[in-house]
Amino acid sequence: DRLLAARMRDVDAVRARSAATTAVTTALLVALLTTVYLGARHSRNRMAALLQASEAARGELEFLQRALDQAAIVAVTDAKGRLLHVNDAFAAASGFGPAELAGRDFPVVQAELGEAFYEPVTQGRPWRGEVRSHARDGREMWTDSTVVPLLDPEGRPQRYIAIHYEITDRKRAELALRDSESRYRTLTEALPHMVWTATPALQPTYFSRHWTEYTGLSGQAPDFEDWLALVHPEDRAAFLDAVGAPIARGEPHEAQFRLRRQDGAWRRVSSRAAPRRGDDGEVVQWVGTITDIHDRWQAEQSLHESQALVQAIVDGSTALVFAKDLEGRYFLTNRAWQRLLGLPADGPRASIIDANDSPRCDCICWNVSASRSAWTKFAGV
Repeated sequence: DRLLAARMRDVDAVRARSAATTAVTTALLVALLTTVYLGARHSRNRMAALLQASEAARGELEFLQRALDQAAIVAVTDAKGRLLHVNDAFAAASGFGPAELAGRDFPVVQAELGEAFYEPVTQGRPWRGEVRSHARDGREMWTDSTVVPLLDPEGRPQRYIAIHYEITDRKRAELALRDSESRYRTLTEALPHMVWTATPALQPTYFSRHWTEYTGLSGQAPDFEDWLALVHPEDRAAFLDAVGAPIARGEPHEAQFRLRRQDGAWRRVSSRAAPRRGDDGEVVQWVGTITDIHDRWQAEQSLHESQALVQAIVDGSTALVFAKDLEGRYFLTNRAWQRLLGLPADGPRASIIDANDSPRCDCICWNVSASRSAWTKFAGV
């Protein structure tokens, strides 16, 4: 009995330990299942949030893509520049369908690019510039282009996305303007005058090559004060008085003054300027020329001096002295002639010669003109 009782106690102890172990195991299992459930629920909620955010981001990207497709010409290429994707705007601009362009490095739509393009993009840096290309029909097309590389984990370009904005009309206008300016400068360099331009405030903006050669000044166009310093000090006030009022009214003007040449000589020049007006009628630019007239001016001065000397000689004579051109017009008379007839030197011939002697005097004049010999004849006065 005692042995049986001991065995029963051992069995009860084993059962008690087994029950405790089962309880602990059950509790641990319940805790584990609870943790797994809560984790799965959290993961599911997190996954749902991520999916929702991903859908929102995808929708935003699709919106941005649609907006970009409406505004720009877009192409995606692989690392070697082969086209992987083009949008409808690219196909419309190039004249090729997307299926014709996909997977091809199409030369017709490739720009004439050099190291300035390839060096940065192959090193994984964005590039932006103006690109000239040709469509399927040979039409020239200009775009303002940005190329952005997509890099792999090692920083090497994997793909490129190119975004283009067509600027063909603007570029043509720029090229036409540049060509016009080139023709204008060529024309100004071919002229024998010194050509200049200035702002409405008379700030010089351009002087032709002849100006540089004549004055010896180089570099940028000088300020107005620097330019005025080349005018002879005795002529500056008169020059400013002559051009001040026309400039204030926006009218063409002309002036003569002495200008210092590069060798230090003072030369008489003639300056002419006219305003260029905008569509609103306001002056937008002054354009002018400066011409060296020193040799002509000296010749005119010599002629005037010679004429004054001849006039003084004939005026000193008591004889009646006159000279006429082949048309019978008087271009020289002396004071004795004018005192006798009371007529100016350029008076009409018919009023000087008596009407009865006019045919005879006309015959004498024509005979002198024809024979180039000297005749002396008196007419009644």
